[in-house]
Amino acid sequence: MVKNWIFIISIICFGCAQNKIPQDLIPRETFKSILIDIKSAKSNNKAKQKIGTDSLFFLNQALFKHGVSDTIYHKTVLFYAKRPEELLAIIKEIETLSAE
Repeated sequence: MVKNWIFIISIICFGCAQNKIPQDLIPRETFKSILIDIKSAKSNNKAKQKIGTDSLFFLNQALFKHGVSDTIYHKTVLFYAKRPEELLAIIKEIETLSAE
C-alpha cells in the first residue's frame, strides 16, 4: 500500500516539474518583441520592394538587437511548438498590436 502511494506522489511531482518553463528560454515578452521586429522589418522591406533580403537576415538582426543567441531562439521555438495554444496567444497579441 505504501509503495502505491509513493508511486502516485512521485508521478504527481514529476508531472508538475515537467510543466515548468526551462530557464534557458527567451522570456515571453522578449520573444514577442523579436517576432514583432521581424514582422515589421519584413513589411518595411516589402513596402520598399527590396529584392534579395530573406527572412533569416531579419531574424539575425532582431536576435542581435535583443542580445539573444540563435541556439536559445531555436530552443524557445521548439518549446512553443510543443505548446501551440501559447504560441497562438502570442501571435494573436502581435496581430492585435499591428491592427492598432
